[in-house]
Amino acid sequence: MLRQEETLFEAALVGRGVIGEWETTFARWCGVKYAFGTASGTMALYFALKAVGVQVGDEVIVPALDWHAATAAVLHLGAVPVFADIEPNSPTISPHSVRERLTERTKAIVATHLFGYPCDMPALRRLADQSGVALVEDAAQALGASCDGRKVGAWGDVGCFSFGVGKLLSCGEGGMVVTDRDDLAERLLTLSAHPLRQQWEGVEVNPFALKAPLNPLAAAHLLGEWEQGEERLAERQRAFERLFRILGETRVLRPLPQRDGCRIGFYRFVALAPSKKGRERTMTALWAAYLPVSELSGAQVLPPKVVEALRKGQLGWHPFPDRLVEKASLPCPKARSFFERALTLDWRIGLEEKAADRLREVLNALREGSLFPPSD
Repeated sequence: MLRQEETLFEAALVGRGVIGEWETTFARWCGVKYAFGTASGTMALYFALKAVGVQVGDEVIVPALDWHAATAAVLHLGAVPVFADIEPNSPTISPHSVRERLTERTKAIVATHLFGYPCDMPALRRLADQSGVALVEDAAQALGASCDGRKVGAWGDVGCFSFGVGKLLSCGEGGMVVTDRDDLAERLLTLSAHPLRQQWEGVEVNPFALKAPLNPLAAAHLLGEWEQGEERLAERQRAFERLFRILGETRVLRPLPQRDGCRIGFYRFVALAPSKKGRERTMTALWAAYLPVSELSGAQVLPPKVVEALRKGQLGWHPFPDRLVEKASLPCPKARSFFERALTLDWRIGLEEKAADRLREVLNALREGSLFPPSD
């Protein structure tokens, strides 16, 4: 038994065994040449940005509404995150806002498919190509999503995925970075792989690589979970579609728009109230009916978070604090409005007929004004 475990770990060290099988399986599914497992989705983003050439002082355009991971990766590279606004009533980065944020210092654009909703990838791909900057996809919340028949993660120069807690496929913590470019694959190996794997793969050996690969036990677990991925996605799709229908019938909450030609990843069911006050009233009513609902989870409006971290001394090591403040002050009104009006419904409400009926009843009562007195 001990020898079997040693063989498992030794093979994984050079990208063979379960690591090689998992990376090959994922690359084939994603429609790209290369996939490399990482210790987390955040590390995938870090290596992706470094591989496309982001250096100290460069600017990287990131969504103002996002999880912290992409911005954290930019900051730890000594680069400056430049926050772009989102599209109207949508959680995805606006190509128009990205264009406004481009400067001679811009090195890359990060497109986060937040809550599983694909960004406008054809527009962002054109914009990146025209501007001569790299396009990096954060598909951590969007496993299974696609745009115009192409999987998310395969549109960018590099794509990043997460297998953290709560994801469609989870191993506790883990990530994947994918690319179709030979040069970027070589850079990713020299940045993140053990020198023995670098030697095995025939790339220049970098003994100072960070060596943050996916654990082979995690890879084995993910291979075991893989066949259930489409089944889980189909289950979530059925639940989402029922919730979409209920919101369409009751017209109290606005479902997020689905882009033509795209399939969403069904990660979190997010809806918009007309106002912050309307969100609070709706949440109060749903709580009273024992329906699981919360304020927006899985994302924050990040510019004030960067300023707050600077004030607390948490980013005291960053070489350009003044530029961080400057870029954090750029207006992103749509991101702020979205965050104030958004709520997260547990998607599993859509699987249970009784819970779905209660949701419909509560929303109808809110629309008719019967849950609160007119003077409220």
